[in-house]
Amino acid sequence: MQSQPFLPRQFPCLFFVGFFLSVEMYCAFAENESYQDIHDLVAHAAAPRTHAEALAKLVREGTTALQPLVEVYGREPELQIPAAEAILRIANETPSESAAAIPVLKKLLENAQSSLRVPAIQTLGAMGYVARSALPALADALSATEQRDTAAVSVALIAESLQDNAQQLRLTDLRVAARDIQNAAMIARTEILPTANGYGYVLRIRRCADYLELLSDAKHGQLSPRLPRFLQSHPVWCTLGALLGFWYLLVALLLLLFPVGALELHNRLALLWERLELYKRLAPITTPIRFVLIPSSWVCRPWVLDAWVKKHGDQVRENLECIAKRDQQDNRIHLPVRVDNNRQTQLEVTDFQDAFKRKSVLILIHGESGVGKTNLAYQFARWCNLDKPEQRLCRSHRMLPVLLRINSPPPGQDAKPCTAKPGQWLIEMVRGQLRVLAGLHRALPGEVVKQLLLKRRLLVIVDGLFDPSTRPNAEIQPQHPDFPANAFLATSRSENALLGTQQITLEPIRLSPYNIRFFVNEHIQLRGRKHLFKADRAVTKYCRKLSAIAHNKPITVFLAKLYVEQIIEIEQQVQNGIIDDVSKWKRLPNNIPDLISSYLNYLNRNAVAPMPDNFTVHRAAKLIASVCIDGKFVTGTVPRDRMPEALGGDTELLVVEHLERRLRLLTAECDALRFSLDPLAEYLAAICLVEKNKDVEEKWKELLSKAGRNKTQGGDINGFLSALLDCCESNPPKMKVPEFVVVSLRALCIPVNSPC
Repeated sequence: MQSQPFLPRQFPCLFFVGFFLSVEMYCAFAENESYQDIHDLVAHAAAPRTHAEALAKLVREGTTALQPLVEVYGREPELQIPAAEAILRIANETPSESAAAIPVLKKLLENAQSSLRVPAIQTLGAMGYVARSALPALADALSATEQRDTAAVSVALIAESLQDNAQQLRLTDLRVAARDIQNAAMIARTEILPTANGYGYVLRIRRCADYLELLSDAKHGQLSPRLPRFLQSHPVWCTLGALLGFWYLLVALLLLLFPVGALELHNRLALLWERLELYKRLAPITTPIRFVLIPSSWVCRPWVLDAWVKKHGDQVRENLECIAKRDQQDNRIHLPVRVDNNRQTQLEVTDFQDAFKRKSVLILIHGESGVGKTNLAYQFARWCNLDKPEQRLCRSHRMLPVLLRINSPPPGQDAKPCTAKPGQWLIEMVRGQLRVLAGLHRALPGEVVKQLLLKRRLLVIVDGLFDPSTRPNAEIQPQHPDFPANAFLATSRSENALLGTQQITLEPIRLSPYNIRFFVNEHIQLRGRKHLFKADRAVTKYCRKLSAIAHNKPITVFLAKLYVEQIIEIEQQVQNGIIDDVSKWKRLPNNIPDLISSYLNYLNRNAVAPMPDNFTVHRAAKLIASVCIDGKFVTGTVPRDRMPEALGGDTELLVVEHLERRLRLLTAECDALRFSLDPLAEYLAAICLVEKNKDVEEKWKELLSKAGRNKTQGGDINGFLSALLDCCESNPPKMKVPEFVVVSLRALCIPVNSPC
């Protein structure tokens, strides 16, 4: 059977074609009808009587009426005002869905005379990031005086909405929006910044502009274009920045290669600012400028400070030995010492290396007068700056010792209260002393000295610290939060001198009769005079004589040292043939007053006329010592203008000069003098007092009563009372000191620490 070709069925095809044509015609008619309805409503809105009713119907149409309204606005000029009102109403109802209204709103902004300009600006702000294309028109509106604040608010709202929805925008739209907001921010800065709320608007717009620029740069994967624009618009600042960066590079290289030179440069800049005339006018900003050029945090790095300490270490060591020799502390004496109330015969540097690993270390050496506190402090100073780490106090770095002396005021004067902060006072004292020890042309700046103290590159040694109970305004307060010294050592007669701090306590104790021989042999060897004592029996006999002088009681290192110096001189005279072996024993002192007098004779042994003789030296030394002790029974200073009164005439000033310059019994401090050795002053004053009071009981009772009151008030007078007790116990026949004086003095004196 032959197949027939496929023929479409005519009726179904015609039916579907007719259906589609009908639908299209209906849609076109309906659209035209809708447009005609909206056109009629706009026409009715133009009439005054039907304005409100027609406008309400247009608003009810919603966003579906926006596009026809826009067409009516563009085609028929006579209906623009009612159409614009309807568009504004609809856009305010649904701002996020009214993007079709933006062209009409932009045209309203361009018409400066339109009454709908302000509502159009507000509507664009309410639309948020949807209205980003209107940012240039809003930026132009910022220049208008009437709409300036309104336009600024709308720009800020659009910018913040863009910041919140920036991730949804394409890169091109993001860059365009960032550019438009940046331009608007520049206009706002010049136009509305002087107004009351202008700063807040500008800040909001600039913040959003910076965020959008950074986000667009991050999306594009390149550097921010603001840097090239900034370089082009600010050439002067960019040049200064480049020069400052080059300067910092040079300073960094200098710190790495020549750290001491960088520190010296910092110091010279400090001096330069002080010498400039502008310093007086620009005082508040000169210090910050100096810190910008060479920051103190750079020059105070550990390796810089270590290099400076190493450079000046030899000079400090040499000057410190000169001071020790002047103070008669140039030889180390191995003393029996208690460490934190634990008996220890000899101290070694290894005993304190663990303590100096801590961030802060405080050491107190306390004890009675003449027991060897200062000698032990000098030994710590020598341990600071040795070359080998295993021989230093701090194995990790060197330290420089700085010796300070806190002296009592002249008799009859109270200590002046400290007006400066404790930390600042200490820094200034260390600056001056460090300049002397290191031989500097000028003192280091205060901030550099503070860093040296904080980082334990300096060991501050205070010799003669007072009990804080007797001087409540003392300058040395380690417990103060501003106290800068993290490595601190003090000598004091009071064990409460550093009360309230965690400290290492060292207490040198007296020499027992058993240990006197060890001390005498060691001191003779340190003086290099061992060859003078050929037989040990002679040394033993000398030691027995010293024990007899001390009534077989423990004796201070000071008295033992005076005795050894005299027996060395005696043996030297025997070797030179001046005296024989028999007469040398007659030259030894019989008691402590004789020992002090013999020591003065020993110091004045080379005096020739017209120099003062021994009697004159003794008299002057006793009178000056009595003035130093007068009042509070504590060694102090004597003003130079009081010397004629103390000695009884101006002619005696030559004796004072002899005691100061030749015998070195006295040390100058500003316009006053004090004894180089406090124990010597106490013993001389005690001898003078015994010779003055003799057997007069009324004088002794008055003295004991005054000493008792001073003792009750917390005065540290044990050193003088011990010296007075030693002199009274000797009790020469011509003095005849009453027995009750010795008993009372024993009761006043604190118990002598037990010997080793």
